[in-house]
Amino acid sequence: MSASPSLTRHRLVGRLSIAFLLDLVRLCRTGGAPLLDTLILIAVVQSNVAPLNRNADLALTYADYEGVPPDDLRRRVSISAIAQSLRQPYETVRRRITALAAQGHCVVTPHGVYVPAERVSSPEHHRMLQDSYERVRTFYLRLRDLGMLTDLPNPAPRSAVAAGEPVRAVARASSDYALRVLDLTVTHVGDVVRGLILLTILSCNTEHLTDEQRGGDQAGAEGFVPDALRRPVRIATIGESLGVPEETTRRHANRLVADGLVVRVADGLIVPAEVLARPAFMHLMAENQAYVRRMFEVLARLGILAEWERGPGAETA
Repeated sequence: MSASPSLTRHRLVGRLSIAFLLDLVRLCRTGGAPLLDTLILIAVVQSNVAPLNRNADLALTYADYEGVPPDDLRRRVSISAIAQSLRQPYETVRRRITALAAQGHCVVTPHGVYVPAERVSSPEHHRMLQDSYERVRTFYLRLRDLGMLTDLPNPAPRSAVAAGEPVRAVARASSDYALRVLDLTVTHVGDVVRGLILLTILSCNTEHLTDEQRGGDQAGAEGFVPDALRRPVRIATIGESLGVPEETTRRHANRLVADGLVVRVADGLIVPAEVLARPAFMHLMAENQAYVRRMFEVLARLGILAEWERGPGAETA
């Protein structure tokens, strides 16, 4: 494929994957939990189940909803490691984890923190896993139909080790993707909540565009969708979307404006084409595409993509 079409592909994959990432975060905010608490729990759970991600047999054994990894397989993670992964102050994370433990969401031990099996076995958690599974499946089928996923591993469909839908295996892969992209974004803006606000602004600016509206072949700002086509978004809408207080949203948005990443226009905020064309943002989008591919490579090796391909929904999605 030539260099020029790959630029438009990067932009469309970026747009679709940002919307996908934000959707995953919203799904994980069960019960209206604060955004940072949600991100902390995602990071804890993902660290707990990391051994499963490195072992295909274990990944398939604990793939479906009934395959809940027991507590003795959950690797404990230190509070400092979670703080570092989210680039948050240690004391902030320690205080929030203490509160989450008091509410029964996690357990703090001398060896680290873990989310116990009973917390990921509730009907509410089941619904969240099922919804997340459908989002990942739909995202894959859409990218496939757009010709954006090629040369993935192609093993036989998933083995019968897990009899039900592999919602847990898919959740582990998608959570790993989300944390990797958030880490990239934090590197760019310095704070995980601010990074999600930036991505929300960008997504709201472009969610109304069609797949064909992805800019031109040029590498500079002129190759992106013109700013006039970007739909501005207001502070209140951003805060409501992420579950962040309006004043907190405003403070982070003001910092993004001061840093030259966001521009105020008559009807709200936009991320302009000039910002998207900067080398740092182009690098972020290229890395994002690599992480998208990595997520689906994991699911391909487990035979899950082959199962989706032969399923009845694959023909019509």
